[in-house]
Amino acid sequence: MAVYLTVVPFILIGKLVSVRCHEKYENLKRIDLFLTFIPFLMMALIIGLRGPEVGSDTNNYLSIASWYENTSYKDILLLSLGRGGLTGKATTLEFGFELVTKFLYDTFHTEQALLIFMPCVTFFCFWITVNYLSDDPYLSTLIIFSTGFFTNSLNIARQLTVVGLMCVAYIFILKKRWGLSILMTLIGCSFHQTAIIPFLFYLFIRQIPLRRKYALYDFASMLMLVVLIHPIATIFVKFFPKYTTFITKTDLLAKWGMIRFVWIFEIFITFYLLMYAFGNIEKKEMTLYDRHLFCTICFTYLYIGLTYCSQYVWLVSRIGFYFQLGTVFLFPMILIRLRQNAPKPFYFFCTVMLYLFFIVWFIFSIKNDPMNVYSSPYLTLFFNP
Repeated sequence: MAVYLTVVPFILIGKLVSVRCHEKYENLKRIDLFLTFIPFLMMALIIGLRGPEVGSDTNNYLSIASWYENTSYKDILLLSLGRGGLTGKATTLEFGFELVTKFLYDTFHTEQALLIFMPCVTFFCFWITVNYLSDDPYLSTLIIFSTGFFTNSLNIARQLTVVGLMCVAYIFILKKRWGLSILMTLIGCSFHQTAIIPFLFYLFIRQIPLRRKYALYDFASMLMLVVLIHPIATIFVKFFPKYTTFITKTDLLAKWGMIRFVWIFEIFITFYLLMYAFGNIEKKEMTLYDRHLFCTICFTYLYIGLTYCSQYVWLVSRIGFYFQLGTVFLFPMILIRLRQNAPKPFYFFCTVMLYLFFIVWFIFSIKNDPMNVYSSPYLTLFFNP
């Protein structure tokens, strides 16, 4: 477990150095890019160089990589189009993922190249996103490592790669760079077809007028979905029985403990921001940050609602991952508000408590996950878990 926690000191030291540098050198704008890059690079390498027994899907990825050694690019294309190839059957994987897997294996002659590639893309995209959009990129970095983004980068790495790509697509959508956002989405769909779902939601929320009532409509919709998801799913599988396995018969969230209290706290923050940060928003010229704030609040509601619904329909949680992005920005947004309006001692106290909370969360998220026992044939010289 200790190997994962090595990134925490670099986040905290980076934060302290950044504060000092910004106080002393007003024009030093790129220091955060460098200081946040270090923990993201460390975690990408730690995850990428893991042994085959770390992560529930790791062996599957290694098997896929070795299988493509004897598969041509033409066969991959034919399989993806459903026209058959070596096996005479259509593949269940997206062709972009297959092509990259084939290219990496042919280039580096090792299955490990795929394991390195996916977290590198994922965390590189997160690094770009938090530095471009977060009020505190160090806290956002810590949140990413403390929440499901980290554990899922070991267990469902292919989809988490797409989550990272869609974070960059979100930046382009905010800036109305429609062509680039569509390009990122198409690349994401070539790795995991669910990428189209967050794109459509990101695009829709981006176009909604900035009004409190629309954010509250989103909140009300999520409450309604939580209430109706089980009866809707039950009716759905009566007509489409092949999806019966998607219905969950046990309360998955009963094991999650504090997460429900965190959701309540996150909702409280969103209402605070709606009440005060949106004070005169309807009467002034909108900025990119205003739009980002509105999207963050809506994403948070979507994430909480969809994740709660996963206790009845487990597949819904796979969609909720894309909207967990909102929580990465939500806590820095409340801190910047406190910095501007609250007494300095109170702001400092809240900042320290949030950092401590997510460090503790990081420790428990690792401790309670089966992949906490780390092994690597490459990092043995540096770590002895």
